[in-house]
Order: sequence, then structure tokens, then C-alpha cells
Amino acid sequence: MTAPSDAAVLDLADDLMAEGGRGAPPLNGYKNGHDGGGEALDLHALLSALQAMRAGDFSVRMPSHLDGMAGRVADAFNDIVSANERMAEQLEHVGQVVGRDGKTKTRVRFGLSTGAWGDMEESVNTLIDDLLWPTTQVTRTITAVAKGDLLQTMPLDVDGRPLKGEFLRSATIVNTMIKQLSVFTSEVTRVAREVGTDGKLGGQAQVVEVTGVWKDLTDSVNSMASNLTAQVRNIAEVTIAVANGDLTRSIQVEAGGEVAELKDNINTMSGNLRLTTDRNTEQDWLKTNLARFTNSFEVLERIRDDETLADTPVVVFTGRELTPDEDAQLHTMARSVVVKGVESPKRMRVLTATTGLEAVSIVESTPELAIVLMDIMMPGMDGYETLGVIRANPTYRRLPIIALRAKAMKGDQEKCLEAGASDYLAKPVNTKQLRSALRMWLHQ
Repeated sequence: MTAPSDAAVLDLADDLMAEGGRGAPPLNGYKNGHDGGGEALDLHALLSALQAMRAGDFSVRMPSHLDGMAGRVADAFNDIVSANERMAEQLEHVGQVVGRDGKTKTRVRFGLSTGAWGDMEESVNTLIDDLLWPTTQVTRTITAVAKGDLLQTMPLDVDGRPLKGEFLRSATIVNTMIKQLSVFTSEVTRVAREVGTDGKLGGQAQVVEVTGVWKDLTDSVNSMASNLTAQVRNIAEVTIAVANGDLTRSIQVEAGGEVAELKDNINTMSGNLRLTTDRNTEQDWLKTNLARFTNSFEVLERIRDDETLADTPVVVFTGRELTPDEDAQLHTMARSVVVKGVESPKRMRVLTATTGLEAVSIVESTPELAIVLMDIMMPGMDGYETLGVIRANPTYRRLPIIALRAKAMKGDQEKCLEAGASDYLAKPVNTKQLRSALRMWLHQ
């Protein structure tokens, strides 16, 4: 038995609804194609069933025991409502399984492959395929990107049909993202290789048409490369200058961490070399010119009159005790004069102070004090203030004081000398440097 179409059933429903209000007579059944005595079809029941189906109730059924034409109409109606019920169940099932559970391979199966039923089933499944295609392609390309493959992109057509609307927009956005990531990765790799491996300084990542976090990442890479370039070039310039004998240069570039430590060490090295060179220059001058003078007072006068040697420490050894006039004359010749007589002791007593106040007290109570090692980082009154207090007393203006400073920073040496120190050493103290300084100031 072939079921009538939906359109025919709906036309019949319209006719029945039109007749229903006028007490339409029951439709007699037919048997074997002829009028017979079968049970009549209840048109009111048929109308109610059709109205229920139209309202979306696919559970309604007509009696299945009718014969003849009435039975055929009931069976056709039941077939149509069953097909609609299965279609509704299939659509709900696919909506749950595909749309919510993520089982994207599930499709509808209406169970009727003829005519519009088959076309409808194919249309729904094609719609599902088309809607899932972007998700499938995005998953494929993003998975490739996660694995480091930046060559995969989303196609802009499906089976020869170009994408349109939101599908095209989504594919274009994903492809643009992959392109920007590829360019960014390529440029960062290039800059890292040039600066870090090839030693080619000054490289910058060139990533055009980027915004947001892409631009921030590019700027960060370029800033890092620029800072590293400036630091390495400044360090190279200063070390080359030192190697060529120019000890006036120092590293000025801003730096942090280990680069800052390297910068401070090089500046300290340069400062120590400059100080040692200046001392050697002064000693060479004395060795060269000492033979030209007739007596020691003439030597001291020349030292006093030469601005470059005015601060040179002078140690005078005498074979006898000096008269008060000779002692006064000696101390007018140079700013730092230490007089060693024949009675000068060979061994010295070491006095220790833990604070600035204790240091001042020891200096004031020990007139025979020969030299002071002053730690700048003392508690309470620090070394700078202690130096000022000691130098404020004219009696101790020529007392040799060697300043010691931990965590040496740029300008520490100049600051110590300006505060009144005779010399400067960075901590931890190099033993050879300390012995050299003590020999120079004490002439041991």
C-alpha cells in the first residue's frame, strides 16, 4: 500500500475542517475497490488526528482495524505521522549527539529514501557536513600549529565551491593568524641567530601589520636585541680603549644582573689601572729628575710647585733627629710627608676600631699612628663622615688613610678621595694591592 503525500493529507484536512462544522456524513469503507459494507471512517476522529499532527503531536494514530477505503486512509495517515515522528526523533538525536556530545560522525536516518524524504535526509546531512567543516579544518590547522607546523592553512573552498559568509571570514582569520605567527617566528629566529650566534649586532625583527600582543612581543624582542647591542658595543669600546692605553674611558650603558656585574668589574679594573699608572708616572718622574736636584729640600719644592705632583705622598728618611724649623719646613713642601728617622720602629702595632667614633678616638689618642685603613661601610658614623672629622683637625691632614669599600660602584673612588682619603681599595681586598699601597705610604 502506497502512502499519500503530505500535501494530499493536508488538503484532505482542510476539506474535512471545512465540512466538519456542517456535520459531514461519515466516509463509508470500500473493500476490494468496490462499495462494501465495511466500517465507516469517523471523519471527526480523522480531523482531530490531523490537527494534533499539525500541532506537532506525532504520537497520534488512527484505528488500524478498518477495512476498505477507510482502512487505506487510516494506514496512510499512520504511515505519514510515523515518518514525521521518526524524523523528529532523528533530528533531536543528531542535535544531542553531534551538537552537544561532539560525536561529529553521526547523521540522520529517516528510514524513507524515496522522493522528498530521501532529499530531506540528504539535505539535513549535507547541512551537518557543511556546518562541521570549519570546525574540522580549524582543528586540523591548530593541531599542526601546536606541533610547530606553520605551513598548514584552511582551504577557502569545499569540493570546488568557494567559501562564503561567516565560513570565509573564519577561514581568513585563522589563515591570517598562522601567517602572522609564521612571520613572527621567522623574524625572532633570525634576530636570535644574528645576535646570539653570528655576533651580528643591531638586528631588529621586522613584522609588519601586527597589533595587540603580536606587536608587544615584537617590541620586546627588538628592545632586548637593542639593549644587548648597546651593552656589548659599549663594553667592547672601553676594553679596546684600555688595551690601547686609554684609561679615561668607562662603561656608561644601563645594565642589570650579570651584565651590570661585568660592567662594574671592568670599570673597577680600569680605575685601578689608571691609579696604578698615575703612581708609576709619578715615581718615574721622581727617578728621572731626582739626580738633577742638589738637596732634598729642592726636590720637595719642585713637587710642591708641580700641580700634577702636589698630592704625591713623600717619605723622608733622616739620619738624625730634625730640628723644629726643619720639621716645619718639610711639612710646607708637600701635602703628604711622613718622616722616618733612625729610631723608626721596624714593626708596627695594629689598633682596631669597629665604629667611626672609635676610629676618631684612636686617631686622637695615638699621635704615633702611621697609617689608617678605613672601612667606608661602618655602622653609625660611616667612613665618609669619619674621614671628614679626622681631616677637620689640622694635626691629621697628612695622616695616610686608605679607604676600603665593598660593592664598589662607579664614582666610589672619587667620592672617597674627595672625602679625605689618601688612597682607595675595593673589597674584597687584593693582598698584593694592599701590600703595594702600604709600601708606598709607609715606604717599608
